[in-house]
Amino acid sequence: MLPEGRYRGFLENPELAESSKKGTPCVKATGRVADSAAGDGNNTRIEWEGWLTEQTAERTIQSMIYAGCTFPPLPGSDEPNLNDFTGCGSKEVEFQIEVEEYTPDPTPENPNPRTTKRNRIAFVNRVGESRATKPIDDNQKKMISKNYSGLISKVRASVSGPRTSDTSFDPKALEADASKKKLY
Repeated sequence: MLPEGRYRGFLENPELAESSKKGTPCVKATGRVADSAAGDGNNTRIEWEGWLTEQTAERTIQSMIYAGCTFPPLPGSDEPNLNDFTGCGSKEVEFQIEVEEYTPDPTPENPNPRTTKRNRIAFVNRVGESRATKPIDDNQKKMISKNYSGLISKVRASVSGPRTSDTSFDPKALEADASKKKLY
């Protein structure tokens, strides 16, 4: 099992499917980890389901396009074909992998199934895009610098250690300060 984190890899073998309980449509694919950071987990395969609901379909299709899907139209049509995954796996993607607990449904053969942990692909992103940052232009950098440069001196002073007049580490001063406050 891989630790939670971001890993590079490829989506393989996509197909349209649906959930067994509610019949929710999805794209089901296998994520193959191809990242030296995975160590012994390199080439691990993890199932991924990209749901096709009103709230999630756009993100699912976006993930498939990141993986290289071109969704070519059927002959004689201009409309992209969601059932044609041509190109999938031709582009490297970044998987956000999480560890989840999973308990299978009871069956007559196994009425008390055990809960286990397994990897799950939470997100499929363009390589390097899953970070919460993006490049900015020089004007934006100047504005940020102007707005926050004044904090440097204040922060520097606060992290340089307790001053002689600082009573935050003096138990007697803390006790005296606490007795002045009313507790409700």
